[in-house]
Amino acid sequence: MATIPFGGILSGSIAAPLVAFSGVGEDWRTRLTINTDLLGGPVLSPLAAGKGIIFPYTPTLFVQHNAAYGAAGLTHTNYDHPTFESHQIGSIQITGQFTANSSAEADYLRGVLHFLRTVTKMFFGQDAEPVAGTPPPVLRLNASGDYVFSNVPVVVESFSMELPSSVDYIRTSDGKTMMPTSTTITITAKPTYSRKATSKRFGLKKFASGGLLGSDSEGGFI
Repeated sequence: MATIPFGGILSGSIAAPLVAFSGVGEDWRTRLTINTDLLGGPVLSPLAAGKGIIFPYTPTLFVQHNAAYGAAGLTHTNYDHPTFESHQIGSIQITGQFTANSSAEADYLRGVLHFLRTVTKMFFGQDAEPVAGTPPPVLRLNASGDYVFSNVPVVVESFSMELPSSVDYIRTSDGKTMMPTSTTITITAKPTYSRKATSKRFGLKKFASGGLLGSDSEGGFI
């Protein structure tokens, strides 16, 4: 039987947050992961095993697709003739709850906050590899399995974290930080595709068949 993720039991967890799924079947949890060495520091180390953020509770995700059409009106006609201009994917808003019922979970929540602070910044100043001036890293969004959000490349446009006065606070294991026992984090992520990926890999017939939605190598298009 699958182990319940941290924060998923009534009495709370006393162990380190579970970031690896143990059991039969797929891991359906919402994840924002990164493929760089930024998770090596002590504050971000609780996120290293999962390569980023794993949401302990099912968050609310909102995404909008738009097909933009221009108007090609003709003189003395009763109807206009829309002309397709472009397709746009709006930013994906992710709103999820996080809890900290132990020092280990407080470590994880602090890591989530610091992770989001980190991935909204560019490489700058003393950075040499990647070179200073490199934009913030591209993350991968996974949620609800294939054909929903599977390895979608995104950048974090903004995030907010509530530090409420109505809950208790718990100390991290190093004793340096107090984190709320319950908080809500909202992330705005923008799908980001390279020009090479869209020109060399995308095809509408292949997309319609699902070939670009659920593959690790060619997935990520939504």
